[in-house]
Amino acid sequence: MTDGHTRAVAALRAGIAAFPLEWEGEELDWDMYRECVSECRRQGIFSPAGLLSRVVSQQEYRLKWDGWCDAMQAGVLRRRTEGKK
Repeated sequence: MTDGHTRAVAALRAGIAAFPLEWEGEELDWDMYRECVSECRRQGIFSPAGLLSRVVSQQEYRLKWDGWCDAMQAGVLRRRTEGKK
């Protein structure tokens, strides 16, 4: 999955074990995607089910998830810039 993890966790919490997926037609930023996958692996998350014990409030989600995403993206962009020098 490249997106929709929050929806997948909500479906699992509602007892829905199978749901349709949609093929991503847009080009992805593979450096960003690899960074996300690496972090999930470091934390032992291998599927949306691995997030079930990590559900937090909307406010905490914004602080933790958005903050992490912003920092991760800034790091990837910084490494790209440093690699071009």
